[in-house]
Amino acid sequence: MKQNLNVLYMGDIDKGRSLTSGYKWRGWQLYLPADAFEALAMTVLYVPDVVVIDSALRPTVAFEMYYHLRLSTFETRILVLSDKPQQWNSEQTPHVRVLPLATDCTTLAHVIIDMIEFGQLSGT
Repeated sequence: MKQNLNVLYMGDIDKGRSLTSGYKWRGWQLYLPADAFEALAMTVLYVPDVVVIDSALRPTVAFEMYYHLRLSTFETRILVLSDKPQQWNSEQTPHVRVLPLATDCTTLAHVIIDMIEFGQLSGT
Protein backbone atom coordinates (compact mmCIF):
# COMPACT_ATOMS: atom_id res chain seq x y z
CA MET A 1 0.00 0.00 0.00
CA LYS A 2 1.11 3.53 -0.74
CA GLN A 3 2.31 4.98 2.57
CA ASN A 4 2.16 8.72 1.92
CA LEU A 5 -1.38 9.32 0.80
CA ASN A 6 -2.59 12.70 -0.37
CA VAL A 7 -6.12 13.35 0.87
CA LEU A 8 -8.10 16.46 0.04
CA TYR A 9 -10.89 17.28 2.49
CA MET A 10 -13.61 19.71 1.42
CA GLY A 11 -15.91 20.66 4.25
CA ASP A 12 -16.01 22.06 7.76
CA ILE A 13 -12.54 23.45 8.50
CA ASP A 14 -12.64 22.42 12.20
CA LYS A 15 -13.48 18.83 11.29
CA GLY A 16 -10.74 18.98 8.66
CA ARG A 17 -8.21 20.09 11.26
CA SER A 18 -9.16 17.21 13.54
CA LEU A 19 -8.70 14.83 10.61
CA THR A 20 -5.26 16.33 10.00
CA SER A 21 -4.09 15.57 13.53
CA GLY A 22 -5.52 12.07 13.30
CA TYR A 23 -3.90 11.22 9.97
CA LYS A 24 -0.50 12.88 10.20
CA TRP A 25 0.98 9.98 12.16
CA ARG A 26 0.08 7.73 9.23
CA GLY A 27 2.28 9.85 6.98
CA TRP A 28 -0.72 11.19 5.09
CA GLN A 29 -0.86 14.71 3.71
CA LEU A 30 -4.28 16.29 4.21
CA TYR A 31 -5.18 19.36 2.17
CA LEU A 32 -7.89 21.69 3.46
CA PRO A 33 -9.07 24.09 0.74
CA ALA A 34 -11.07 27.17 1.70
CA ASP A 35 -13.58 26.88 -1.15
CA ALA A 36 -14.53 24.82 -4.20
CA PHE A 37 -12.26 26.79 -6.54
CA GLU A 38 -9.22 26.19 -4.33
CA ALA A 39 -10.23 22.53 -3.94
CA LEU A 40 -10.33 22.04 -7.71
CA ALA A 41 -6.96 23.78 -8.08
CA MET A 42 -5.46 21.54 -5.38
CA THR A 43 -6.88 18.50 -7.14
CA VAL A 44 -4.95 19.41 -10.28
CA LEU A 45 -1.80 20.48 -8.42
CA TYR A 46 -1.50 17.68 -5.84
CA VAL A 47 -3.45 14.87 -7.59
CA PRO A 48 -4.87 13.51 -4.33
CA ASP A 49 -5.40 9.79 -3.89
CA VAL A 50 -8.81 10.48 -2.36
CA VAL A 51 -11.07 13.53 -2.15
CA VAL A 52 -13.43 13.65 0.83
CA ILE A 53 -16.44 15.91 0.33
CA ASP A 54 -18.40 16.68 3.49
CA SER A 55 -21.81 17.80 2.27
CA ALA A 56 -23.07 19.01 5.66
CA LEU A 57 -21.67 22.52 5.67
CA ARG A 58 -22.51 23.76 2.17
CA PRO A 59 -24.45 21.15 0.16
CA THR A 60 -24.56 23.27 -3.01
CA VAL A 61 -20.79 23.82 -2.99
CA ALA A 62 -20.23 20.14 -2.21
CA PHE A 63 -22.30 19.07 -5.19
CA GLU A 64 -20.52 21.60 -7.43
CA MET A 65 -17.18 20.16 -6.36
CA TYR A 66 -18.44 16.62 -6.95
CA TYR A 67 -19.76 17.55 -10.38
CA HIS A 68 -16.45 19.07 -11.49
CA LEU A 69 -14.41 16.15 -10.17
CA ARG A 70 -16.59 13.69 -12.08
CA LEU A 71 -16.00 15.68 -15.27
CA SER A 72 -12.23 15.77 -14.83
CA THR A 73 -9.96 13.48 -16.79
CA PHE A 74 -8.63 11.99 -13.56
CA GLU A 75 -10.45 9.05 -12.04
CA THR A 76 -10.27 10.63 -8.63
CA ARG A 77 -11.55 8.49 -5.80
CA ILE A 78 -14.28 10.43 -4.05
CA LEU A 79 -15.72 9.86 -0.59
CA VAL A 80 -18.87 11.85 0.05
CA LEU A 81 -20.16 12.31 3.58
CA SER A 82 -23.92 12.59 3.22
CA ASP A 83 -27.12 11.20 4.66
CA LYS A 84 -28.66 11.22 1.16
CA PRO A 85 -26.63 8.63 -0.79
CA GLN A 86 -29.11 8.55 -3.66
CA GLN A 87 -27.97 12.08 -4.63
CA TRP A 88 -24.39 10.99 -5.16
CA ASN A 89 -24.18 7.37 -6.26
CA SER A 90 -24.91 6.03 -9.67
CA GLU A 91 -23.72 3.15 -11.80
CA GLN A 92 -21.73 5.65 -13.87
CA THR A 93 -19.56 6.59 -10.90
CA PRO A 94 -17.73 3.48 -9.70
CA HIS A 95 -15.02 5.59 -8.05
CA VAL A 96 -17.47 7.26 -5.65
CA ARG A 97 -18.38 6.01 -2.21
CA VAL A 98 -20.95 7.63 0.09
CA LEU A 99 -20.71 7.38 3.87
CA PRO A 100 -23.05 8.79 6.53
CA LEU A 101 -22.35 12.32 7.76
CA ALA A 102 -21.68 10.97 11.25
CA THR A 103 -18.77 8.78 10.06
CA ASP A 104 -15.93 9.13 12.57
CA CYS A 105 -12.29 9.78 11.66
CA THR A 106 -11.18 6.20 12.37
CA THR A 107 -13.82 4.68 10.11
CA LEU A 108 -13.03 7.23 7.42
CA ALA A 109 -9.35 6.27 7.58
CA HIS A 110 -10.19 2.57 7.24
CA VAL A 111 -12.38 3.23 4.21
CA ILE A 112 -9.61 5.27 2.58
CA ILE A 113 -7.13 2.47 3.21
CA ASP A 114 -9.53 -0.09 1.74
CA MET A 115 -10.05 2.07 -1.33
CA ILE A 116 -6.31 2.29 -1.94
CA GLU A 117 -5.11 -1.11 -0.75
CA PHE A 118 -7.82 -3.37 -2.09
CA GLY A 119 -8.57 -1.40 -5.23
CA GLN A 120 -12.27 -1.19 -4.48
CA LEU A 121 -12.51 1.80 -6.75
CA SER A 122 -11.15 2.36 -10.23
CA GLY A 123 -7.87 4.18 -10.69
CA THR A 124 -5.78 1.85 -8.53
